[in-house]
Amino acid sequence: RGARWRRRRRQWLGTHRRVHDSGSGCRTANTYRPVGAVLRKRLSPRTAKARYCPQSHEAKNLENGAVAASEQAGEAGNSAEYMSGGPDPQRRRLLRSATAALAAVGAGLTAVPFIESWEPSERARALGAPVEIDIGALKPGTLLTTQWRQKPLVVLRRSAEQLAELPRLNDRLKDPLSRQPQQAPDLAHWSPIQRSINPEYLVIVDVCTHLGCTPQYRSEANAGSLGPSWPGGFFCPCHGSRYDLAGRVMDGSPAPLNLPVPPHYYRTPTVIVAGDLANGAESNWSPEQW
Repeated sequence: RGARWRRRRRQWLGTHRRVHDSGSGCRTANTYRPVGAVLRKRLSPRTAKARYCPQSHEAKNLENGAVAASEQAGEAGNSAEYMSGGPDPQRRRLLRSATAALAAVGAGLTAVPFIESWEPSERARALGAPVEIDIGALKPGTLLTTQWRQKPLVVLRRSAEQLAELPRLNDRLKDPLSRQPQQAPDLAHWSPIQRSINPEYLVIVDVCTHLGCTPQYRSEANAGSLGPSWPGGFFCPCHGSRYDLAGRVMDGSPAPLNLPVPPHYYRTPTVIVAGDLANGAESNWSPEQW
């Protein structure tokens, strides 16, 4: 009675497993449902048989042990990596170098078109390019006019009388020896009084240094409208600035500086190249004031 009572008590409290050995190494377990659950659900007691094999159980234990070992190894690696201060330093340096290289390439590709936009266009280069002037047909006392950098460029062939008059005017001029940088440097055989590399030919940019007007060539001396002291030269009708036959500004004129003399050289005895020197050193020249 005591054993029967205890067995029934276990049935009421929970599942009771009765194990039988079938002699093949595997055992059969009978599982009984609690009597209370059977009564509550109004079900008849059933017996579920499950085979218990030691071999499969041990294999499953080994598999679970391998999985647990791999997880522990991963945790140990992560812990070691964390304790060492992060990822591999060499790999981090490689990633930084690659990122910096890509950023430099991107910046270069972006900067190239931006820098190219600063360069002058083909049209601008053509306007600022040197010009060739044929002076073979030019007679003494006459001039010819062409364009350079969209400005009037004048070549005057002076007579012997006109050249002889130039030194006598030094006392009436603001800058008689051309000390102001209104002419290109390093001009071959430069004469500061005649302001030319060939005494006979004067090459100037005909732009008044006062307000940018165009002075007129007035070769006659003692012109009635300009007074008896007029020696001949260039007269600006805008505000009355006066220049002699070397482009030097006279005292009393509103213009502050002499007329600009651009860089030029003689390719042949009758061809002048204006706008640069023979060595190409003054292609970007500009005076102190146009």
